Amino acid sequence: MTHFFASTGTCGTITGTGSFLKEISGGRIKVHGIHPPRGHDIPGVRSIEQLKMTDHYKPTGYDELAEVSNQEAFDMCKRLNQEESLIAGPSSGMQVVGALKLMPDVPGNIGVVIFCDDIFKYTTSVTKHCPDVFPESGGPQFENAELKALGSILDAAKEGPDTLDSRALNDQLKPILQRGNGSAPLLIDVRPHDEFESRLRPVGAINIPMSVFNGQDEESDVVQVFDLPGAVQRKAGSGKPSKSARECVDDALRSGLGRGVLHDENIVLYCNRAVDSTFVMLRLKALGFCNVKQVGFGMFGWRDAGMPTENDPRLVKMPPASNAEEEALLARHGYNKEGDPQVSRTACASLSK
Repeated sequence: MTHFFASTGTCGTITGTGSFLKEISGGRIKVHGIHPPRGHDIPGVRSIEQLKMTDHYKPTGYDELAEVSNQEAFDMCKRLNQEESLIAGPSSGMQVVGALKLMPDVPGNIGVVIFCDDIFKYTTSVTKHCPDVFPESGGPQFENAELKALGSILDAAKEGPDTLDSRALNDQLKPILQRGNGSAPLLIDVRPHDEFESRLRPVGAINIPMSVFNGQDEESDVVQVFDLPGAVQRKAGSGKPSKSARECVDDALRSGLGRGVLHDENIVLYCNRAVDSTFVMLRLKALGFCNVKQVGFGMFGWRDAGMPTENDPRLVKMPPASNAEEEALLARHGYNKEGDPQVSRTACASLSK
C-alpha cells in the first residue's frame, strides 16, 4: 500500500487508521481525506465546515484533502454498482473519485479505499441524483408516508365546506361584500408581500403572508421543508420559531390588522391557487378559530367567479398558469399563460372593476 483514502464523517477511520499506517510505515504511506462541498446531499459524510463538530478531525495528520461534488459521487456510485457489481453507496463513490484525483497514475502506486456504505440504504437519494436509474415509466416509485398523509389532509380541506367554490362565492360572499355595512368578513391575502403588491387582488384585502403566520420574518429567506408548493416554510438556516403557534398567529393578526381577533370572527383567506391558504386555514382552525374559510382555486377562483377586485391599473396581472386548466382560464378572461393581460391599459382598468 502506498496511499490510504477515507471519507470525512466522524473522522474515526481516517484519523485512527491513518495514524497507525503512518507509524508502521515511517510516514511512507500517504493518508488522504475525501470530503463533500458545503450544502452536499451525500449521506454519512461532512463538509469542511461541518467537521468542526467532531474532535477526531486532525487535518495535520493527513497528507492531502480532496473535495468531491454531489454529482461526481453519485455518478461513480452508479458506475461501481453497474460496472463492478459492488453494492457501494454514494460516500464510497465520493472516495473513489477523490482517490482518482489525488493518487498519481504511475507504476507501483497502490491505493486502498474503505467502502463503508451500502447502496440499499440510500435508494431515495439515488433516485434524486441518478433519475435515469429509475425512469418514470415503470420504475419503482417511493413516497414519503408523512407527505402522503399531509397531502390527503390538504385534499380533504380543499374539498370541504370551508373552501368556497364559484357558487358559494356568488351566493354567500358577494352579497355581503356588496352591502358594505360592516358585516363583511376579514379578507386576508396570505401571498408574499411582493405578490400582493404587484398582482390583481380582491377589494379590501389585507396582506398577512403565510410565513408571518408561521412566526418568520416576512423579509427573511425561507426554504420549503416539504416538496409541496408553498408548504411548511421556515427561515433558511434556522430551527423552530421561538414563539408558540398561538403566539405566532396572534402576533401575525395583530400586526396585519392593528388589533386582536376573536376566535369566532369571520375570516376568508386566499392566495394564488389555494395552497398556502389551506395551510393557514388549518393552522387557524387548529388554534380554535371556528369561522375561517378560504377561496377555492385562489385568485383563479376569485377571478372566474367575477368577484370584485381593486380598481387599480397597476394591479392587473394574474398569477402565471401552472397547468393547462389554469392556462385555459386565463385565456378565457383575457390573459396569457404568464398572467399578463392581453388587452389595452384602459380595458385593464375596466377588467379589474
